[in-house]
Amino acid sequence: MNNEQSLNYEIYPIPQSIKYKNEQIIFNKNLNIVKNCTVNEYTLNHLEAYLKENNISYKTLDNVEKDSLNIILGLKDINKKEGYVLDIDNNIYIDGNDLSGLFYGIITLIKILKQSDNFIEKCIIEDYPNIRYRGYIEGFYGYPWSHNDRIDLMKFGGENKFNTYIYAPKDDPYHRKNWRDLYPEEKAKEIKELAEQGHINNIKFVWTIHPGDTIDLLSEEDFKSTIKKLEQLYNLGVRQFGVLFDDISGIADGKKQADYINRVDTEFVKAKKDVEPLLTVGTRYCEAWGPSMEQYFKVFLETLHEDVEIMWTGAATMSNMSYEQLDAPKRKINNSNKDLAVWWNYPVNDYCNSRMLMGKLENLKPDLTNATGFFSNPMHQAQASKQALFCIADHNWNTKAFDCDKSYSASFRAIAPEVSKELEIFASNICYVKEDGGDSGVFLFDESWYLKDDIINLQNAIKEKDDVEKYADIVLEQFKIINDATTKVKEKCKNKQLVKELTPFLDALYLLSKAGEHALLALKDLKNGNINSLEKNNHIAIENLQNMQICEVDVLKDGEPRMFVVEVGSLVLKPFVEQLINTVNIEAGVESKPLELNYDMKNIALKSLGVTVTSSTGKDSEEQVENLIKGKIAGGKWCSLEYRPAVTVDLKEIKNLKQYRIINCGHPDAGENPMWNTKKAQILASKDGENFTVVDEFENKDDIINRMFFNEVEARYIKLQILEPAQISINGGGHTRIYAFELFDEAYPYQSDKILPSEVEINGDTIRIKNIKKGDVIKIYENLNDTEPLKETKEAEENLKSICIEDFKINKNRIFLERVSKNYLPSIRTSKSL
Repeated sequence: MNNEQSLNYEIYPIPQSIKYKNEQIIFNKNLNIVKNCTVNEYTLNHLEAYLKENNISYKTLDNVEKDSLNIILGLKDINKKEGYVLDIDNNIYIDGNDLSGLFYGIITLIKILKQSDNFIEKCIIEDYPNIRYRGYIEGFYGYPWSHNDRIDLMKFGGENKFNTYIYAPKDDPYHRKNWRDLYPEEKAKEIKELAEQGHINNIKFVWTIHPGDTIDLLSEEDFKSTIKKLEQLYNLGVRQFGVLFDDISGIADGKKQADYINRVDTEFVKAKKDVEPLLTVGTRYCEAWGPSMEQYFKVFLETLHEDVEIMWTGAATMSNMSYEQLDAPKRKINNSNKDLAVWWNYPVNDYCNSRMLMGKLENLKPDLTNATGFFSNPMHQAQASKQALFCIADHNWNTKAFDCDKSYSASFRAIAPEVSKELEIFASNICYVKEDGGDSGVFLFDESWYLKDDIINLQNAIKEKDDVEKYADIVLEQFKIINDATTKVKEKCKNKQLVKELTPFLDALYLLSKAGEHALLALKDLKNGNINSLEKNNHIAIENLQNMQICEVDVLKDGEPRMFVVEVGSLVLKPFVEQLINTVNIEAGVESKPLELNYDMKNIALKSLGVTVTSSTGKDSEEQVENLIKGKIAGGKWCSLEYRPAVTVDLKEIKNLKQYRIINCGHPDAGENPMWNTKKAQILASKDGENFTVVDEFENKDDIINRMFFNEVEARYIKLQILEPAQISINGGGHTRIYAFELFDEAYPYQSDKILPSEVEINGDTIRIKNIKKGDVIKIYENLNDTEPLKETKEAEENLKSICIEDFKINKNRIFLERVSKNYLPSIRTSKSL
């Protein structure tokens, strides 16, 4: 078979085989549609609708007409479910192995016609899918899709040869929280329309129920409520169902869950005669965590009826996917012969709400032949999700021919052809995500890959002071291209709903690209010795970076709307711009170099020293609280699903403490996404373990929280109390992950936060410095390297937000400023031009 994409036609998903005959036929005259089999109206409507939209006249006949071009529709056993043969010769023959195959043959013909004028190439396409069930599951937390988006995605799915849409929005109360309640009339009407759209687009609409949080699995009343609900959906036209038990609280019983599902299967699904097999997902749905594989999942799997489809997310909640990873659970429960379906948590972003996931699918392997189905969990941004869904459909149809690079570019031509290049540039610079993929390795989506070499060349040139302007111009041009791309997508993209979803990300990338432009212009100013222009450009760059903080996305979290500052360019572009600004300022002599601090820090909160630690939550065998005091970041982490969990370290004797550190998920040795970093917490101290006093509080998502105590702490017990976890779950719990909690009885101070030029206001002889913290001392110098300040303020009192210095006579055109926070080293010295 020839798996190479045709040079003549761009057909996605990639067909299994396409052979060209090096001849053409005229398409647009004397056209007949001939039905050699019973064709359902929905399938035929797709072909007829295309012809009518393009003003192509045709007749529908029972027999072939000579001297005409006949499109002959038939059924033929090609031993491949959903397969078809499309033979374009003097007539056009479409033979489906079944009605679905016939539908896909017509879809492929339409794709060819859209790329043709009056002439089309003669060719023969033999095609079929590698994965039986292909589609997506609306299974994310957050705003459910709108009804119009659902219909639109079903149309998009049908055009890309998906065959399944699983309805499971976590924030639909009738699916989960209020599962016993019947849909009201208006919502029921929408469900009926979705079931009808399934027929129109050859996609099975699968409605699922999620009763696990509140159901009594042995209650006859609850079972009757289940059947009553499913009967309502059946009467609305739904012909496939699912029962889901993922993400529930309490102790999961695999036997009881499976018995309940089996009873639904026996008394409802099979009793109806015209309902497709059930789908389910258990409470243990990945290798990394959940109830016991042996005591829960093995029992769950072996109890379920054989034809119930079980979904599995892989090695972890987010997982790279291959034959090996999907086969792993079978090996772990004594070589079960039950193949599983994939619930793939991409491009879903409910765990990283500040990101838009539109990356290359480099982590889907071509050997995934053991999946009974593959269901992508998309984002709540339905239109933007089409990019990944296009590539997933391409992979699922023909796994061995999947080329992630070609598929990636093609996806933008499919969803927004008028701005495809610009949209690809945008997506390539906002798509980074990194997550723990368990045994499958790091779940990583790269970003700005096409710019990395240019940026490295520039960084090397700056270091070597050679060819700086040459490489600066190259990178500058790339930033201008990004800037132009964001503008064109907003102005020229015809899909206005897509633009609406992308707007905060487009705005943020626009600001980042402008920051990059001005930082590079400052670099050129440095070469030309124009310090005033340099400062102006760097000031504009910093201002643009700061303005990115107002680019926010509206997210439904715990049933309440919340705004998240979006993240773009976080892997390459933003770190490069920030570093470039600092480098240029240092080289220009308007900022001092940071100190090189190489402390050998002696952590006294170590298990090896006899220290113990307890948690307010139960322990997980793999990620228990003692990981915090092992002294190894890579040795594991402490996890909690409580909203405000706490851990208490017992030092066994009273110590005089000066400092603490918290190692978060974003630390390089942790290897996780920084979005799991704890957001807000308190430190409390006690001598007796009963009476605790708050000694510090922070709101900071840094990878390492490294703080000096404002006053030395005399304590035996130190409590870390989480106030705001990394994520908050829909059931009121939270998600906290911390790799180490360290305490020190010696001081290892770091530099104070530097004063930004934008934080300094000068009006005549008055200087005001903003963003002041308790204990701050501000020093003003005449020159960068002076040892004696011209002015030194008193230690700032609590609740003081700014310091005002009056009657300060300034004799030069520049001052240098330094912050010294209590118990910290002096900050990097910065300057303010007058």
